[in-house]
Amino acid sequence: MSLFKKYGKWISKKNPRRHDLAELLLGIIFVPAIIAGIELIYHRYSSFWFMLFCFLFINLYLLSDNLITRIMGRFNVKISKWMHPVIPWILVCVYFVLNGF
Repeated sequence: MSLFKKYGKWISKKNPRRHDLAELLLGIIFVPAIIAGIELIYHRYSSFWFMLFCFLFINLYLLSDNLITRIMGRFNVKISKWMHPVIPWILVCVYFVLNGF
């Protein structure tokens, strides 16, 4: 229970992290693109090519994360810690709902 309380305090902190804006932009761009790419690639190619594409796309995400955090490092927007990972997944859910999952 003690770890749960510490986790709750950590999530509810209002202190912004250093690269919130860059990580949020990358999440908005890449998370829906990964989901849509998986949907398109999985049915057309074998599992080997599917895994290779996923590996390359994740590496592209990490490379762009490093580049964008260096470029936008001086900007900081106060986005609470619980909201940062939620926004891209909300966009993914909206995509599936509008696409007729």
